[in-house]
Amino acid sequence: MIDKIKEYSSKVLFYSGILYLNSLFSKKKLTIITFHRIVPDSVKNESPNKSMMITVSQFKKLIRMISLYTHPLPLETAILHFKIKKKFPPRSTVITFEDGYADNFTHAYPILKKYRIPATVFIATKYIDQNDKWFWWEEVENFFKQNKGEKLQPNELISPMLIDTINRLIVTKTDRISKIRTFIHDLYNFSEEERKSLIAFIRKKYTHPKAHLMLTWDQVKSMTDTFEIGSHTLNHFFLNSLSPSEISEEFTQSKSLIEKKIGKKCRNICYPAGFITSSVIKQAIDSGYESGVTTKPVNNSLNTNVYLLNRKDAGYFFVNNNLKRSYFFFVLSSFYDLFELLRYCETIVGKLYYTFVKK
Repeated sequence: MIDKIKEYSSKVLFYSGILYLNSLFSKKKLTIITFHRIVPDSVKNESPNKSMMITVSQFKKLIRMISLYTHPLPLETAILHFKIKKKFPPRSTVITFEDGYADNFTHAYPILKKYRIPATVFIATKYIDQNDKWFWWEEVENFFKQNKGEKLQPNELISPMLIDTINRLIVTKTDRISKIRTFIHDLYNFSEEERKSLIAFIRKKYTHPKAHLMLTWDQVKSMTDTFEIGSHTLNHFFLNSLSPSEISEEFTQSKSLIEKKIGKKCRNICYPAGFITSSVIKQAIDSGYESGVTTKPVNNSLNTNVYLLNRKDAGYFFVNNNLKRSYFFFVLSSFYDLFELLRYCETIVGKLYYTFVKK
């Protein structure tokens, strides 16, 4: 319902000229846009992790739009604006990528270079230059892709409930990709140890692909004419589940490795899945980072904490997989941020309904 209202509102605000006027006078706002993977259409269509993907054709259209209608800034320049409280040019944007997928080099890098748009990629360093070490959500996807209907047997390290859920997904034929996506989303609520045990178990049940899913260090270094290289920690562990000493290790070792490999300073940190606490921010500062980015999908003002920078996912700019100019300007604007607040309220109401009415 809110998505329909957002689409209608974008047209009213755009064709009335309100969005244009708002963009001229909102010189204290910055939109940071985040990407994960840039892939061919066929890859996105067949993946339960498609919410992390933008197709190559979509990326070309969005980057062209950003080039035509916004003022792209390097993240380092944007941070300077925050520090000295200097107003941003109208419709200022910063482009970021996270995780460190190889398609950032093969598909995104040439397009960004063509349009001379700077970007930052936050890499999880333990995954760079690795063929056999993938993120857990990629492991789960590949397990289901290769499974031919063979159910899992009970295992003492995996809960019977989890085994049962996986076995039901193995045999399901209706809306299978969507159901696997829901399962992957549910795994975010598991502990690192539970996910690690699950991946170790299912890795024995399929042949791991040989494809170089992640960037190599040579690719990372060659991208530095367009990309700033930031840290996404060592292992992409959720920081709210780690001890202070473990967080410190994730921060300092990843930063040190990046600087050693590329010969440039690593200034910025991206918190995995946006999980942060006040102590995490303090450790980011103590580790020598100059900023940190989150997953909160609203614009930034000059008063935004540089260690709590907000970002809007690139997928938000598309309506039914299409890029519309009216909606593009709407997502850039602060009007969009009001709807994110409504979405939050909608989520809370849904939880209250489930808790007190449905039960």
